[in-house]
Amino acid sequence: MAALGVWSSLLPTFRRHQYHGRIAAVACRSFSISSPRWQEPQVRIIKTLDPERMDLMDQEVFDISGRPCPHFRVPPSTPDTFDVRYYYSKNAKCEPFPSGTIGSLYYHRPSLLEPGISGGLRFRIMPDAEAFERGEDLRLPDDSVWQVHLCSLARAKRWEPIRSKLVEESLVDHSIIADLQKLPLNSTGTINYHYELGQPFELDVSHRGFTRTLINRSMACHLRWRYFSEMYAGCLDKLDVVPPYTGRILVRLELEHLDPIGPGLVLRVLSVLKPVECLRPDYDFLRAPSPGELLAHSAQLNRRWFGDSTRPLFYPLRSRKDGKDIARFAGISWP
Repeated sequence: MAALGVWSSLLPTFRRHQYHGRIAAVACRSFSISSPRWQEPQVRIIKTLDPERMDLMDQEVFDISGRPCPHFRVPPSTPDTFDVRYYYSKNAKCEPFPSGTIGSLYYHRPSLLEPGISGGLRFRIMPDAEAFERGEDLRLPDDSVWQVHLCSLARAKRWEPIRSKLVEESLVDHSIIADLQKLPLNSTGTINYHYELGQPFELDVSHRGFTRTLINRSMACHLRWRYFSEMYAGCLDKLDVVPPYTGRILVRLELEHLDPIGPGLVLRVLSVLKPVECLRPDYDFLRAPSPGELLAHSAQLNRRWFGDSTRPLFYPLRSRKDGKDIARFAGISWP
């Protein structure tokens, strides 16, 4: 549990849930302002992305409530504008920004305890630049922070004005952007970034598995672990069976060596965020998650039929396509 020390203080930063479904509206905290400084401009000019310079630069605030893709410009780098999107619903519709989205874009710099590549572009809700500290970050429907990750800012052509501004204001070193641009990584869509193997993350046991992007300045690879389908393989038609569980747990990845399989990954349970329940007892295979224990399943499909023999969920690296990349990220190698 020693590895949990630093990361436990950073859990809110690394809470990243993917939202499924539609949303009617998201309530954002509103400010009482007698003389609002925000007016809907023809061109939204971003003078600075540095929170500490916003008041000095007289950065305006903007009302983008109800707009699906508001446009901004960062002079003098380019006359072209760029747009930002709130999120895409399941039907690929770009949802408008919620009521009360009044403020400005800024760059969130990682703390000294966080990886330098974990920053991102955020929208601060505030009545004026002076009130930055009293404001709050725009959030998505699942309560995670709205953010365009530095990986996307560094790699996508549309973010060139932002990249130039980040380097100009010394918010991001040019060498970090250069390193991220070299990575073989698709930075589109919903991505859950993992900066260290022992980084805690939330696991929703109602899903078939999870995908994490393991990344640092020198490499990036994807970990796709469909543990539910694997556990039922050969027992049931996995295409016709959905996970019979509800609940959420906080876990971390750990390295484990099993003979004769070799090195692999296991999941250490850190805490139970929402009690795990099985909705179909005849399909019950997970051992009740307990903090400090490895997430495990019955050696046979059903404990009630075959007893209490359990084994940890295991992701064997030797037999996986990206196993060597995952091992390199974890700091191990094999012939």
